[in-house]
Amino acid sequence: MLRLILQGLLLTSFIVASVLSSHAQQPATGLTGEWVGNSEPPSGSQFLRVSLTENAGEMVSPLKAKLSTVQLEGSRVRLEVSAIKLVMTGTLAGDVIEGEAEVPGIKAPFRLLRTVKVAPEILARYVGAYRFRNGDHIVIDRFPNTQDTLWVTDVKSGQARTIFPRSEVQFTGGPALYVASPTRQTLTFRDYVLGSGPTTVRGSGPTVREGTAVRSPLPDGRGTAPNRRRGTAPNRISASHPSGVHVVDLDHKGRKSGVTATRVPIRHEEVTFKNRDVTLAGTLLLPAAKGKRPALVFVHGSGAQSREMYWGLGYLYAARGFAVLAYDKRGVGKSSGNWREASFQDLADDAVAAAKFLQARTDIAANQIGFWGQSQGGWIAPLAASRLPEAAFAVALSGGGLSPADTELFDTEFELIKAGYTADEVKEALAWQRLKNEIIGSADKWDEYTKARAIAKDKKWFRHRGIDVYGAEKPDDPFWTHMRRSYVYDPAPALRASPPLLAIFGELDSPDGVKAQVSAIKQILDQAGRRDYTVKVYPNGSHNLMEVPPDNPNEWVRLKRFPPGFFETVVDWTTTQVRKRPTRR
Repeated sequence: MLRLILQGLLLTSFIVASVLSSHAQQPATGLTGEWVGNSEPPSGSQFLRVSLTENAGEMVSPLKAKLSTVQLEGSRVRLEVSAIKLVMTGTLAGDVIEGEAEVPGIKAPFRLLRTVKVAPEILARYVGAYRFRNGDHIVIDRFPNTQDTLWVTDVKSGQARTIFPRSEVQFTGGPALYVASPTRQTLTFRDYVLGSGPTTVRGSGPTVREGTAVRSPLPDGRGTAPNRRRGTAPNRISASHPSGVHVVDLDHKGRKSGVTATRVPIRHEEVTFKNRDVTLAGTLLLPAAKGKRPALVFVHGSGAQSREMYWGLGYLYAARGFAVLAYDKRGVGKSSGNWREASFQDLADDAVAAAKFLQARTDIAANQIGFWGQSQGGWIAPLAASRLPEAAFAVALSGGGLSPADTELFDTEFELIKAGYTADEVKEALAWQRLKNEIIGSADKWDEYTKARAIAKDKKWFRHRGIDVYGAEKPDDPFWTHMRRSYVYDPAPALRASPPLLAIFGELDSPDGVKAQVSAIKQILDQAGRRDYTVKVYPNGSHNLMEVPPDNPNEWVRLKRFPPGFFETVVDWTTTQVRKRPTRR
């Protein structure tokens, strides 16, 4: 009898392994598939995403366009986008297309890697924090504008990269943020349930089918996956969450090192709360442990921002015991209102409403709630904290010391110098921008502004991307009303009234601007007699704090990491602040 049982288990394990292998790693033929990769023109690396069938296709990135030609003859591939006169010719070898891309006057090598299309609901299951045995973490996140993409950040090293699906359970990433190959990391998610029937969720861990689960190897030969129940037809992978992920890193010589990380149980709640007549919708992360816990409210940057966890930092906070609330900005996603008509004070009050919503819960320590913001959020987080008497802390990244208007002057100067404009051109652009700023504050110089704009609009620097020289042509343009709500905001009163502050900058955001921001924060708080603040400047850090290598200052796709320990530093500092405030009964 025992022998028969063992034979049955072995046979079942073999069947499950075969199903997984055929489902996840069936050899691809022809061109059909989702392809990602890079071209390398002289101007810098360009990320590519292409969706192909045998004789048709679409370019998804860097622009959306139908392919006018899709040909495969033997191993030779030809792809064309007639709208931009792009021709890509290369060779197909298994899951790689390699060759040359050409637009009129420019040729560049390119390389594409075949991936698979994975349903958004499956990708959503992988998002979260994973803990290694030594206590280190990786965090996996999705951004609202890239729902088909997963991002993984190693908390200790700061390494951040996009990972692309090679199957529903296995993903690979390349040597840099948006570089798909050569493969430098493989992640294989563990403990999924196979079967076509319903699944049962028990607690916050992995979904488990009722009955006995028989373990079998995953397609790559590592780890285990629960077997399907006898009598159910094998279908697709179906589960709520994996229990862990096996991470294999490859160095530039192809040497492997692998380790498994266990998923940290984190609960998600969809929530809504109100600030006067505006209803705001968000996601609340809650640690598995019971009891009152500290909390963090994420505050948005500029523009139409949805709820997000800043490269997975929110999941690290939840793994370290914080409740984390991220919400859609007013007028974005599921939130009502209009951010274009909101002042900094309005947006800060939205964040305060989020904090008061948390204070009303029995599982949140009402006096251990803080605010975290990056870019425009660097002004709003301290402002929100100053408007909540019980606030425990404020974290401001890449903003908050000077007015936005003065900050943008430094940014314009830095970007134009970096782009090669002459000293006279830079001086001219800054003079124009200062005049525009005066009009934002008062329209007294409108005639002077009109004459200056007629000259400025034809200057090359007026069309330079990424700087704030634009000014509307007419005095009744909504541009002016919108800018007056925020552009000349004075951060000093909020800084003086805020709770303990952590201000963080990347040195290369704009070097002179960062120095001025740091100096302003220190002067404001020192003169107010405040000593409960910390200012950190990370060398080589950019506006979002990712390090910019000296050899490729303008190539976003080739960025590799945040400053090592940056995520841990932020969480450790906030943890210290809440520990100074015993939980209020």
